[in-house]
Amino acid sequence: HWFLYCTAVAFWGVDPVADLVLRAVLTLLAVSFIVAALLNFHRAGPLVRLIYRFAVVWLGMLNYLFFAACLDWIAAFVLRLSPLAAQLPLWRPRIAAVLFVLALAVSIYGVLNARTIHVRRIAIKLARLPASWRGRTALVLSDLHLGNVLGIGFSRRIAALAARLSPDLILIPGDLFDGAKIDADALLEPFRALAPPFGTFFSAGNHDEFGDTAQYTAALTRVGIRVLSNERVLVDGLQLIGVPYGYSTYPLRLRVFLDGLHLADGPASI
Repeated sequence: HWFLYCTAVAFWGVDPVADLVLRAVLTLLAVSFIVAALLNFHRAGPLVRLIYRFAVVWLGMLNYLFFAACLDWIAAFVLRLSPLAAQLPLWRPRIAAVLFVLALAVSIYGVLNARTIHVRRIAIKLARLPASWRGRTALVLSDLHLGNVLGIGFSRRIAALAARLSPDLILIPGDLFDGAKIDADALLEPFRALAPPFGTFFSAGNHDEFGDTAQYTAALTRVGIRVLSNERVLVDGLQLIGVPYGYSTYPLRLRVFLDGLHLADGPASI
């Protein structure tokens, strides 16, 4: 934020009143995400959702604005070394305007693109895969981050898409939730209608462990999703192993757990 301020002042120049306003706005924006994150973890409601959404969108924009500011200085330096050096005072505000507008345009595109659900189809080959699984499909729903940014509307869209794809198996390998204080039952209700022939399985990611893990687990169980926590299940001859994020951060414990499963001696595993 300080770098953005310095760039704006250097390239555009501001009067004392505008300078004071710019300082105040950037200071508030600098602390906005910290405040929003604290509210996100401890409070719920429309106002919290609004504040959090604003803060995360600004944080995303800040990344591109920072790069634009860096390019401003690089462009000015190159211009200073060129035959147009005498016109630098004229070009500096134009350079900044173009690059900052491009940064905002890319940010807006990113926000819109994030709302678009992309389906990617990948053919997987597994050693020792049971013949019964050849040609079947598994749907992987990863990093949905349901919470104060992507809420019940997004959950319904995902569930509807999953139903249209008609997979044989659904796998949710973490970060289903964003760690916010939310009504997990309401967000998961659209998933209740999903009934793939071989079930739906979930294993926790790091964001799922930010909040009340027990609450999330209970809500998942109520809609028919099987939670795997350091567990192995056999699904029509295919092994599914679920390890939550927290446990996986201890390499020695993880290695002992996996070695104890003797995976090399069994059927194909995921």
